[in-house]
Amino acid sequence: MSSSVLTAIRAVVSLGTVLAAPAAFANSFAGTSSPGALPDAYQAALQTLGIDVLVPGTVPPGFTVSKLEVEPCPVDYPYREGEICRFGPAYRITYRDDNSTCFAIEAVGGGVGGAVPEYSFDVETALFGVVPIGFGQFGFQPGQPIGPSRQMPTLDQRQSPQANTMSGWMGTGPFYRVVTDLQNDNVFPCFRSITPEAVGEIVTTLKWLD
Repeated sequence: MSSSVLTAIRAVVSLGTVLAAPAAFANSFAGTSSPGALPDAYQAALQTLGIDVLVPGTVPPGFTVSKLEVEPCPVDYPYREGEICRFGPAYRITYRDDNSTCFAIEAVGGGVGGAVPEYSFDVETALFGVVPIGFGQFGFQPGQPIGPSRQMPTLDQRQSPQANTMSGWMGTGPFYRVVTDLQNDNVFPCFRSITPEAVGEIVTTLKWLD
């Protein structure tokens, strides 16, 4: 998530260990869990944001939740009734396997803009209708959605890891998306990305956290 959307880290908290600060979120919780499950401490941190939390219904085999990053709304934000804070609340839940392959789901209150990817294809979801999955080079066009793309990907491209693979933003505020290009850190490195096809499958299983 861009630094224009989230402020720098103010504190870093983990499950029992203080970690080096990853660059964008105010608080970070790190650890391992059963596949796809969110530990109680993670759920408690997410609940403090005051927004609906979107999570994958299923994750690819071998992936576990490795890190949660949260950014609350600034305390001095000038709220208007019914408004969601533009630069927070936000979160990112990172999933990782033993080969340092990662993906994440993230949310932000606003300021997302728009971009057109080099390649994209659509998936149908129960919560958000049609959602585009894009990858390759992105040409930013403010005010326009993530699609249509310049090219339709081949099946081989969809089933192979690609640069900058992500879903389009979902929702009307907060906004949510699934991403694959993640910043590395010394504790939980992310050297590989899942395929666009896998991102599409994850997007179709997204559900609200109870």
